[in-house]
Amino acid sequence: MKKTFITLLFLLIFSLLNAQNNCLEFDGSDDFVAIGSNFGLGTNTLSVECWVYIPTVSEKGTFINIGSSANGYGIGVGETTFDNLGNKLIYINDNAGWNPTGKDIGTGWHHVAFTIDGSYSTIIYLDGINVHNFTQTPLTPNNVTYFGSSDNTGGWLLSGGKIDEVRIWNDVRTETEIRQNMYREISSSASNLVGYYKLNSTSGTTATDEKGSNNGTLTNYGSQSGYWQTSPAMFGPRNCLDFDGSGDYVDCGSKN
Repeated sequence: MKKTFITLLFLLIFSLLNAQNNCLEFDGSDDFVAIGSNFGLGTNTLSVECWVYIPTVSEKGTFINIGSSANGYGIGVGETTFDNLGNKLIYINDNAGWNPTGKDIGTGWHHVAFTIDGSYSTIIYLDGINVHNFTQTPLTPNNVTYFGSSDNTGGWLLSGGKIDEVRIWNDVRTETEIRQNMYREISSSASNLVGYYKLNSTSGTTATDEKGSNNGTLTNYGSQSGYWQTSPAMFGPRNCLDFDGSGDYVDCGSKN
């Protein structure tokens, strides 16, 4: 009986470790994802989050844009053509232009998010940490959403990289909520979740909305192959503790 239990436990762990977790790659030429909905969102009480992979510090463009470049808001990485923002994580408000966080996003996998409350107070998060606060210009976004672009012409296109695990909410997620859930998939029935894109497909040109019927269309991918790729985004931060050698230590308390 014990041997059977151990075998079943091993199989369960193996299946969890090898569960399909994919992401969508953007080649920086002309491809993006178009969704025909703004999820009923205005400017207040909303949250948008996703994982992004940045291959080089020279990348620029849009990760997620609710609405279009004519009237929308979103998050991306440093626009260099006009404002020389380099590798900075930025908030996009199409009525007011860029709002750089002053925080370099770096390269590799990172979790990005922004929230807006009823007073238009906006918070930008990088890897679960609040990196920028401001009050934004109110607007109501067009009834469209884009991944990797700010509009349907490939405006402010993501120059290269990958996107995974897009979540769109009609409430303000707290820093604790963002941190608790950023390293795991969530239930599609979660309260206040209005759009959820795991991007776990292995083929095809549809970005499936796990929450509802607002599927996205992969645009300009043509006959490309390999744009659905394995994603290690949620494997964990693999952090460690640094000691400066001048007296700091960890006290684990009494063994009693």
